[in-house]
Amino acid sequence: GAGPGRGVGTGKKGASLPMTDRAAQLVTEVNAAVATGGSARLIEDDSDSRSSSSYYIHDQDGARVAVFKPCDEEASSAGVSAAVTRGCAVGEGANREYLAYMLDMQSPAEFRAGVPETALVRLQHPALFDGQEKIGSLQRFRANRGGAEDWGAPSFSQNNVQNIALFDLLTLNLDRHGGNMLVAAES
Repeated sequence: GAGPGRGVGTGKKGASLPMTDRAAQLVTEVNAAVATGGSARLIEDDSDSRSSSSYYIHDQDGARVAVFKPCDEEASSAGVSAAVTRGCAVGEGANREYLAYMLDMQSPAEFRAGVPETALVRLQHPALFDGQEKIGSLQRFRANRGGAEDWGAPSFSQNNVQNIALFDLLTLNLDRHGGNMLVAAES
């Protein structure tokens, strides 16, 4: 099953952040989904620019529960500047996802960007990944209408745009584009 990534989320000095209650609930839900016949399915991308493999974790009824991004399936850094790779080494994407969630959760509520619950996990089940253990980030799936590039600026409030911009500044996010900013299903 999925479990907290003991030792996975430690920093260079051995420090780690605790899992939030909401992220722990996500891990429990994924464990239940996998134990009762759930599956992991590669997220298909219509573009030729796939940089890493990500998987939807489905429950036994086929509903999406989470997105799993394994560390060992991150793409190489070919073509990426040395400045970017120094701060964003290949294989550390799961840590970046987790730290982004923790930063957002520790921000005052009125300034949060809305990063879904995220945990560092070791995922292993005979029905997933040929039974191999995978370490990566597990993030709650949020129903959405698609990327901002398909819906445009009117889909976002001024406050939401400012919170995302502040979040990107705090995290030094160099990859914000309309495809990775989703429009909520209830908009």
